[in-house]
Amino acid sequence: MSSTQSPTNPPATSMRAGPPAARVAPGEPVSGDGYLRPGTAAEFQFSAGSGKWQCVIRAAEAGCTGEVPAGADSALLPQKPDSVRVTAEGIASFEPGGAAAFGSRDAQKRPTAGKDLPAGRSIRNGQFICAAVPADGIQCETISGADGFLMYPMRSWLW
Repeated sequence: MSSTQSPTNPPATSMRAGPPAARVAPGEPVSGDGYLRPGTAAEFQFSAGSGKWQCVIRAAEAGCTGEVPAGADSALLPQKPDSVRVTAEGIASFEPGGAAAFGSRDAQKRPTAGKDLPAGRSIRNGQFICAAVPADGIQCETISGADGFLMYPMRSWLW
């Protein structure tokens, strides 16, 4: 590990080849109280990483919006990505325009900050589990762990 790298300052890159060694076992689940998205019966919204990520879990996808690291693999990044998602079909991708889909909303559908998911805790809905990880990270994956993403401010993975 170089002098500029540490667990809280991983190098800026992105990889896609199965779950990375950096994958985190999801922590203790929260109850879901306060995380239900207004106007829905089964969608959750939350923030993670000291507010860096706004996330939504739906039955068919889980995704987050925030600043996608500039160092992520440019072959996987569309122009100006602002979100990342994983689908029930097992597709993980960076995308532009995700703020509308994955940003938290209040009862009047205005943007708002979702309830904070504390580091070391997780939330599960349908086929996905998302976990807030130390060092301002967020990880969402299928329940099997076969497909997902892990984002830190300076590094990201898709699998």
